[in-house]
Amino acid sequence: AYLFEVRQKIQNNLYYPYRAKKMGLEGRAIVSFLIKKNGEIDKKSLKIVHSSGKKILDTSAIESILQAAPFGKALQTDLSISIPVVFKLRS
Repeated sequence: AYLFEVRQKIQNNLYYPYRAKKMGLEGRAIVSFLIKKNGEIDKKSLKIVHSSGKKILDTSAIESILQAAPFGKALQTDLSISIPVVFKLRS
């Protein structure tokens, strides 16, 4: 349930760059990071583990996660996760 909430918060804060939309860019980046038990992100731990193939989308994925933080404080210990961030244009 906690991971579902994290993913929802990231999707709700997803920043899809205007330039990427205009160019029709889509992709899926997998980002790993550490959520501390207080809900904050260890910014040094943020990294793209699988690129979308487009630097603009990868950068936006990281920015979106930073915007979504902090997450809930329901943790007993720090939690390391990898999560897909999907950029998909509506058709």
